[in-house]
Amino acid sequence: MNPEPLAPFIDGFVIGDGEEVIQELCDLMAERRETRMPRAEVIRRMGAVEGVYVPALYAEVMNPFGYIAREPLADAPAAKPRFRYVASLLPEYYPERPLISPTEITHDRLGVEVMRGCTRGCRFCLAGYMNRPLREKRADEVVKEVQCGIVHAGWDEVSLLSLSTTDYKQLPVVLHELDRFTNEQGVSISLPSTRVGTLAPSVAEKIGQGRKGSITFAPEAGTQRMRDVINKGIDEAELEYSVKLARDQGWGGIKFYFMIGLPTETDADVDGIADTLRKSQEWAKGGNKRMHFNVGLSPHVPKPHTPFQWEIQDDMDTLKRKIDRLKIGFRGMSTVRLKWREPKTAFLEGVFARGDSRTADALEEAWRMGARFDGWSECFDFDLWMRAFERIGMDPSVYLRPRDLDEQLPWDHIRTPVVKKFLLTERAKAYAAALTPDCRDHACYRCGAPCFTPKARDGRHLSLQLAPGQGVEPKSLDFSIPPEVTGDEITTRIEELKAKPIEALLEEVSAPEAPPDKASDAAAHAPKGEGSGNGNGNGDSREFGRRRRVWPAAARGPQASRYRVVYEKTGIARFTSHLDLVRIFDRAIRVAKIPIAYTQGFNRHAKIAYGPPLSLGATSRGEYFDLDLAQVCPWETIAAMNDILPEGIQILDGSPFSKSVDSLMAAIGQADYQVTLTPYLMDLLSRGENVHLLRQELERNVAAFETSSEWLVAKQSHGQKGKTVNARAAVVSLKTTWNGASLGISVSSRLQATGYLRPDLLLRSLLPSFEFDPRLLLVSREAMWVERGGTLRTPLEVLEESAFWRPVPVDSANPGPSDPALEMNATRDHH
Repeated sequence: MNPEPLAPFIDGFVIGDGEEVIQELCDLMAERRETRMPRAEVIRRMGAVEGVYVPALYAEVMNPFGYIAREPLADAPAAKPRFRYVASLLPEYYPERPLISPTEITHDRLGVEVMRGCTRGCRFCLAGYMNRPLREKRADEVVKEVQCGIVHAGWDEVSLLSLSTTDYKQLPVVLHELDRFTNEQGVSISLPSTRVGTLAPSVAEKIGQGRKGSITFAPEAGTQRMRDVINKGIDEAELEYSVKLARDQGWGGIKFYFMIGLPTETDADVDGIADTLRKSQEWAKGGNKRMHFNVGLSPHVPKPHTPFQWEIQDDMDTLKRKIDRLKIGFRGMSTVRLKWREPKTAFLEGVFARGDSRTADALEEAWRMGARFDGWSECFDFDLWMRAFERIGMDPSVYLRPRDLDEQLPWDHIRTPVVKKFLLTERAKAYAAALTPDCRDHACYRCGAPCFTPKARDGRHLSLQLAPGQGVEPKSLDFSIPPEVTGDEITTRIEELKAKPIEALLEEVSAPEAPPDKASDAAAHAPKGEGSGNGNGNGDSREFGRRRRVWPAAARGPQASRYRVVYEKTGIARFTSHLDLVRIFDRAIRVAKIPIAYTQGFNRHAKIAYGPPLSLGATSRGEYFDLDLAQVCPWETIAAMNDILPEGIQILDGSPFSKSVDSLMAAIGQADYQVTLTPYLMDLLSRGENVHLLRQELERNVAAFETSSEWLVAKQSHGQKGKTVNARAAVVSLKTTWNGASLGISVSSRLQATGYLRPDLLLRSLLPSFEFDPRLLLVSREAMWVERGGTLRTPLEVLEESAFWRPVPVDSANPGPSDPALEMNATRDHH
């Protein structure tokens, strides 16, 4: 990390893990509030906390190359602020009830950290060096965290997070323990970018049991020489294995990550990326589907505290030339899609990645000129940034230059897990294209990380433990070690790790299954085509495709009962879109433990059918959805969702039913709306004076609307040309409403009629003399109706009008007492 571009704005930076240091800083802030501690004393005390860098305690000095570095002041607590790390990933660091958003977010899933740190040693990777030592979380703790997160938050996907999750030794154990729970809850498991060559078939099957889209691999370079330069540690055989495994497991595509602009890169290395994709296309042939490839190119930006921190960064013209070269190389590959990061973005990233404190002036100037959300391509303005650099008199390209090996760098005063001497050694090995194997499987290279210190021992429970098919046990412990650690101590430590309880779990996974019964034995020996499964012989056959997943009986049994539920959407919830509302109810149903029925197939969905969606910004006191349940469930269980649903969304009523009825979308044909001008809008349109002109025009046009046979309105569509519709054909009734303070209309419309117009747009058309945004109107859906024999009924009432309606007994042979879910209708009114 390089905190200097932000140093003038920040009082203190936390370096490393924050689980412990945040508590110490909170205690300091609480003490400051109680004792009215002066700011200068707070800054001094903050700098004394291990893992906190306070720029005010370090003076700026100019190095011989004309760039600003830092040296400690006389009262600085340490010459170098040291990184902070936690010895073990304790359960109390992770909340049992994670915060959830009512709207969709970028990573809308439960994220569970399984491992922190990485010992692979990719020479471009800052995270790999900054997060040492490697610490693995126990398998039972991971399983518990996943279960608690799903039960309390209701997500339908969980991602097992780390820098390289397939290197997590206990991954097969975790997936085995979670298998039944995730099946019953309808939850899928995903992994981040997968390291080439480390994905076992059993793991691939577990993480892809639903519909399989694409899997991600990161070869990073297109030639073996270049992969050795960056110490990626993979070869073409492992890449071929990974592609064929993805093909055989039924993945529809592969996403590859590559880098350009790496040290010592030549045109042949760039061409190697296209050659790798050409070979991958050949390896992918023979599967049961045509595989597609997405290729992401990222310009290399040298990062501080890595072996490449001294290297030159390719300029924008060089990067553009390499991208154009790859465009030509990918011609004719119809199944390959190429994407890349813009060289302009990489240029700015390189400036601030290795910049000194003077770059803070450019950052502030760009902000004052209007730079916002520059991570979004639609908001990024490269020319604005160049003008900002010009205003402060700075040439940003100088920060992309190579650095002298003896130069005092702007970030040298930060003590990170890896020492500078080790980085210089790795840089020399990069230029020799020499590998540094993973220190978990080989020797300790004395990088500086506290892997064998007393503080790390308790937290390093399983970092040397091996799972079946992953890693190679060290052949010898005869390697160079720190002088304070003996070889006998390390040997004893490895024996202790092997004796951990996790070994018992691994034996459980590999234990032989119970002898099959006669039926299963007969099925196993049945001729192809006579068994059950996906049409490929018996159910476990994989000759022509992957096995069709069989869901637990509780989730796929006969439909036990159905409920029609009415709910309201008011207040701040009106800003929740319909898709977000669907996600909210999906999570609430899972948290409330409602035995929802699921569709069958590889990508199953909960059986919930919603009524006509409500426009964003509108409220309603009568929305509907139908629930299909796998088991008979009392109404109280469904009503318990009110304890989970966010503010403004509440279950009001419901009724069970069993007869076949039309879907809500097909049955509901009419709705009543109330549209009101807000006081702000009325004051804006009347200019704070007489509102009678506004009211008179609305009443006049409502009367004209009622007597006319057509009312033409120009209707705009998203991304399409607008069209003119006859709004009169869809309106059943329309009248003006006025209570002395607010003005509006009450309208009843046929939702499925030609010419249907949203009620806010209808009101806008009734006030042609006034210009305003219809989104400022308050829209409320008062009721929805189903037409039966010329009579309007609510969606709940139509369930009771048939004499054939009856409850479904729990056991058809022994119905027993009536369902308590139905008895509640006798004691409460229907909506």
